[in-house]
Amino acid sequence: LLRQLLHTQAHSVASNVSLLCIGWQTVLDAMLCISHIFLCLILQPLFTAFASVAFFKLLIFCVIEMKYMAIIIQARNSVNNTGTTQEQLRHQITVLHLKFYAALMLSITLFWYVGQSCKTLYMMVLYSFWVPQICWNIYSEYKKPMHPQYIYGMSLTRAVAPLYVFAVKNNFLKEVNPEFPTDTGMCEMLILWIFLQAAILVGQSKYGTRFMIPQRFLPPKFDYSRPIPAALLPRPSSNSSNESTASDIELDPTTAGSGTRNRRGGGNRG
Repeated sequence: LLRQLLHTQAHSVASNVSLLCIGWQTVLDAMLCISHIFLCLILQPLFTAFASVAFFKLLIFCVIEMKYMAIIIQARNSVNNTGTTQEQLRHQITVLHLKFYAALMLSITLFWYVGQSCKTLYMMVLYSFWVPQICWNIYSEYKKPMHPQYIYGMSLTRAVAPLYVFAVKNNFLKEVNPEFPTDTGMCEMLILWIFLQAAILVGQSKYGTRFMIPQRFLPPKFDYSRPIPAALLPRPSSNSSNESTASDIELDPTTAGSGTRNRRGGGNRG
């Protein structure tokens, strides 16, 4: 995350980062923070460990990522030259916070009511955080808004929690709920889905933002090359003059070769 912040210091780069992509990851970090706080209250012997994780997650989503989204908004206003005042900028950031907390409450509500019956679908949607950036790259045609290490690091570290919870049979959640289900098939689908998103992002930075879209589905691009108008082309006076000009241009190969050697020899002597 810190490498990504350094990578997007320039406003021209930060404006091409998807606000929805960062917000999606912020919601995910907030849910992990709340879940660790909940585990602090249930598993008292592990209070210190879970409290430490919850504190760092709180620092990441509430301070760093929320500030990062504010930086993206400022960069877009600066690049687009919208002439936004400080009051309007504060209003946009306030609306951003309201949208974030509304999305967080919606995600938690869906987790309680839909997360059990449609667990696989819910987890696949929850971990589709690279999709907005992929779509934004296609729209803006900007290749490298994300640092490669940020893509790799976030893809790997965010997959740790669901793999431990749903793939490890003797995880600590069994102490809270002995009947907590494990689903290795869902974990395999989740890993493939995250890997596919990361691969598309890396491919966009190397081969172009629209490399995976067939050419017939892309809008036509304006061709800046134009043929020279006939009025600007030289007009020959007659066929005889063309033939004489062509004969004057043709040279004897031996003469041309000797002349070249003479020039080289003269150059060497000089």
